[in-house]
Amino acid sequence: MNNEELLIFNNGERLIPGISHSIEEYTRHKSSYNFFVKKIKENSQDLDVSILDLGCGVGWGCKLLSESLSDARITGLDNNSVVLYYAKREYGHFRIDYGLLDLTNPKQLSILNKFPYDYVVSRGVLEHVDDGLNLIKKVSYNKMLIFDVPYNEPIGDPHHKLLGITEKEFESFENYELYYEDINGTITKEKKNTPNMIMCVVRNK
Repeated sequence: MNNEELLIFNNGERLIPGISHSIEEYTRHKSSYNFFVKKIKENSQDLDVSILDLGCGVGWGCKLLSESLSDARITGLDNNSVVLYYAKREYGHFRIDYGLLDLTNPKQLSILNKFPYDYVVSRGVLEHVDDGLNLIKKVSYNKMLIFDVPYNEPIGDPHHKLLGITEKEFESFENYELYYEDINGTITKEKKNTPNMIMCVVRNK
């Protein structure tokens, strides 16, 4: 990896397709985004919708959303300008906008909520943020929020602020469903063995 890629990689915390991580890890990431697409298609007959990818990283997930949902308008937000520069260059599209956001900044969150997106998605992000599961509840949306975090992760990753997340951490959400992703990227409603990730789907009333 070159210096730019090493900075983005952040000791393994950001995936750069074809450059960082194993094919198995990429498969799990892609499985989550395919799940986002599936839920959006199930929920909206008219796919002229707006989607926010919160913590978009290098933007490959935004590109997948744009290719799978041909009428959707996607915005990818991240807290790192180097990552966003890479995203615009490598995963740009006329229906994708990229921008900076610090989810922990109340002023930025207030501005974000002035014009809610139809859908908010986030893959493997909230575990990096202090109080991430409560902060995501403060993000406004019109139709659905879909996100995942590691399931019952033990202490060990210095980049992760939220550990040991299980079903009980979602009890304060309303109108939600939980799904489980295994080590192979298979997502099911029933928990089988020990999941790799837990996925939460929250519907707006």
